[in-house]
Amino acid sequence: MNGKFYFDGVPSDALGVYMVNIGSSDDSMPLLGGQGFTPQQVIGHDYGTFIRATKENMRLTMYFTLCDQDSIAGNESFTPVRLNSIAKYFARSVPVELMLEEDKAKVIKVVPTSAVELVRFGGMKGFFQITFQATTPYWMTPMEVLTFDLAAGDTFHVANRRNIQDKHGNYDVYPKIVIRGMEANGNFTLNNTSPRGRQVSFAGIVHNERIEMHHRIVTAERNQMIFHAWNKEPFFLVENLNVLTVNGACTIDIHAQYPIF
Repeated sequence: MNGKFYFDGVPSDALGVYMVNIGSSDDSMPLLGGQGFTPQQVIGHDYGTFIRATKENMRLTMYFTLCDQDSIAGNESFTPVRLNSIAKYFARSVPVELMLEEDKAKVIKVVPTSAVELVRFGGMKGFFQITFQATTPYWMTPMEVLTFDLAAGDTFHVANRRNIQDKHGNYDVYPKIVIRGMEANGNFTLNNTSPRGRQVSFAGIVHNERIEMHHRIVTAERNQMIFHAWNKEPFFLVENLNVLTVNGACTIDIHAQYPIF
């Protein structure tokens, strides 16, 4: 795989950088990190009993060269000015999002971990390579925000597009959810009526409350003790289509992003 890419939202051609290949081939595309197998030795057995599999975060070794305004690789030189801009572009100490032009349906967050090696030929031309450590074992769908304006008793649908199992063998995802513009309600409920779905509820909701929730982290604008008013059920989406119902008027924003092969 080669060509244009996006690093932290900035297109590579804006810097004049061209991806030559990933790994040892210009046709390779890493899809999924490996897994560690954890066994338990049992008395009387001549083999280990499976306990769990632990996913390993992906690593990508990428090769780059420079391109001119017509995106032709190899015609530009590694001048001090170019090297300075490349360093500012790639030398990050926090994870940034990487997306490839050939497959914009997937993104991954990475941190450069290797030394940056520049191989130069005549006229200051050449290529360089960087190894990136991903923060996940898989690619993710780009982040999208799904917004639903709801009245009391309304039902809405959200499709979970995850196609990689979690450590429990399920396809659940725990997206960030924001519930805003809430009406005063003695006990607000968000009920997922799909198989294995759960009900999330909060007691003592005041008018125009705004609640933000991700996994087991819950905050509210008006009630600083909202954690104690929560039924301790985190919001998650089960495999495939989710059918959800609210008992009070509100607007819901779901920040959806799914692991994908």
